[in-house]
Amino acid sequence: VLTVVVAIAAFVHIELLARDRRTRSLALARPLAIGGIVLCLLTLVDLSYASWWLGGLDLGVVASCCSTGADAAAAGVGERGAAAGPRVFVTVLSLVVALAAIVLAVVGTRRPRRGLAVAVGALAAVLLPSGALAIVLEVAPHVYEVPHHRCPYCLLRGDAWYLGYPLFGALIVGVTSAVGAAIGAVLARRAEGEPDPFPAFAAPALSRTAVALALALALAAFPVIRYAWVSDGAALFR
Repeated sequence: VLTVVVAIAAFVHIELLARDRRTRSLALARPLAIGGIVLCLLTLVDLSYASWWLGGLDLGVVASCCSTGADAAAAGVGERGAAAGPRVFVTVLSLVVALAAIVLAVVGTRRPRRGLAVAVGALAAVLLPSGALAIVLEVAPHVYEVPHHRCPYCLLRGDAWYLGYPLFGALIVGVTSAVGAAIGAVLARRAEGEPDPFPAFAAPALSRTAVALALALALAAFPVIRYAWVSDGAALFR
């Protein structure tokens, strides 16, 4: 979790640096300095945890899939059980939020507005956790064609078409671009007598958001559509 947080914070910091390059004033100097210090400290803590974890691994042990325990527990829960509600809820929520963010990002690409960028950033912040859960609970089982196999790491394997790399990558790029544009809209104000640099910064950031989230949505939908095709419309979850 800490590694993911550090990675996302670093991508957002890069977006703010891109915003600062288009700003003649020093409005972002203080936030970038504070963000750089916090990011450095988080990176050091993450490196310490990762080194401690890697140093404790016994490479002679052949381990099973990380979701074995979760799979065994979920196997006894039917579609009417507790697992059905969160799966359906986060999937529908992620779909609605992603579509709304894409539409607003497309509008913002043509007519960049600060309020619009903040709205897209807020939607993206909601989409990150809900989208990750939807991938684990809905997309992954359709990839494996097993209703109770929900391992996100197995999506990085060849027998899962290496789907996890472009899927999670597109989600992270879309979210960080949107959040970076939103923070830039809030922190950096137009200097008196200077043209507003926000449209020149927001348009490519929101365009990148729209493309990345649309790609993530298409990649997430592919296994579900494929399973419906090969199974002649049979439902995976019963």
